[in-house]
Amino acid sequence: MPIHGTTRPDRRARRRPRLGSPERLETRDLLAYTPLGFSLPDLTVSGYTGPVATYGGPLAVTVDVRNLGASSLVEPFNLAPNAPSKANAGPFSVGVYLSKGPKFTRQSQLLGKISFPNGLTQNNEAMKTETFPLPPQPGGFPNLGKNVYVNFVVDVDQQVRELDKTNNVSAGVPVLLSPALPQLEAIGLELPPVMNPGDYIQPKIKIANYGTVPTLNAGANPTMSPVTVLLVASEDATFGPLSKISTVATFTIDNIVGASEAPTQNFVLGDANITDPPNVRTNFVATPSSIVKLPDTVSHYYVGLQIDPDMKIRQISDLRGPRSSKLQLVAEVGPNKTGLPPAGILSPPAPDTNLFPVPPFGPLTSGNAVPIFDPNLYYRKANQPVIHHTSTKHGHKQVSAQAVKAKAKAKAAAAPKRVRHTNTIQPA
Repeated sequence: MPIHGTTRPDRRARRRPRLGSPERLETRDLLAYTPLGFSLPDLTVSGYTGPVATYGGPLAVTVDVRNLGASSLVEPFNLAPNAPSKANAGPFSVGVYLSKGPKFTRQSQLLGKISFPNGLTQNNEAMKTETFPLPPQPGGFPNLGKNVYVNFVVDVDQQVRELDKTNNVSAGVPVLLSPALPQLEAIGLELPPVMNPGDYIQPKIKIANYGTVPTLNAGANPTMSPVTVLLVASEDATFGPLSKISTVATFTIDNIVGASEAPTQNFVLGDANITDPPNVRTNFVATPSSIVKLPDTVSHYYVGLQIDPDMKIRQISDLRGPRSSKLQLVAEVGPNKTGLPPAGILSPPAPDTNLFPVPPFGPLTSGNAVPIFDPNLYYRKANQPVIHHTSTKHGHKQVSAQAVKAKAKAKAAAAPKRVRHTNTIQPA
């Protein structure tokens, strides 16, 4: 026992060494089947929409539905070849919702449903595109100039028994809210690379509508007029007030839908598409004829496109100020500096009496110029000797083929003959 007045020994608590945590077993992630012995479907959805829209206007959407389910167990009731599997999904629908944020909430507005009446087999994919009208601006939703979002919910009516319901809602797809007007732009003008005044050309154009409504919209086009596009010749590339020479061609388009009806993934303005989207029109020709003549009154000028010259269709750009009068997709015409026929001229074919090449070996009319092509070298008679041109100190002379052969034979006869010497061993 310790003596009174002395310090007591240290009585720190004895701690047991830290015990290791229990070893965690491997996760047993099941495939798409249940303990009942058969597989289940697993539907998931994604999609994309038009890049712009307006309240009350149309919006086209494309949904991509996939069935991740697969027959990972031998199903005793489906052993026949091509027999249906329990992993096949029956008929279902995809709900399209408008949300004010990226996440799907209870405040999301249902735009419509896209039905898949034939369902979707296991390990398969299906896509569909439909157009829905947006409702008037709901309370709490953003104004023009901001984004709303579109969410897709697969099996919205709970018709399919699935393995996993947590992947049935897609992420929000942003859509920019814009005024209910079209916006027309010329994105293609096909012309010959070289043009001179007086040429005959066959122009082709592409016109796109990047707005939210079609051109045949009563609010933007009260007279319901078609879209008019002019191919104009101008002395000034900027198309000044007094620079117009004439109208080369006129294009008339009945209607162009807006970009809201052209579902696009990763939309980038100016990208080229292999297949034109719905908001781009190309299937029309010029009037009065598809082949038009360029003006020949001026030796050098420019041609370009002018859309809606009478301003019958109100566009989004009109909200920012007066519409620009500059030509779109301007190309230069002339001057002809080479004197050669320019590329792209549409003319009748050469007559059959002309030999190839056409021309330039016709008879000389004046002067002592030498033709570029001598037909005698290629179109001679069988008994006509071929004339060879040789050079001498005093100029050029013509020698026939027989003379050349005779001279070569005489030269070979006059040349000394070579004698081969061999060493031989004489017998002893």
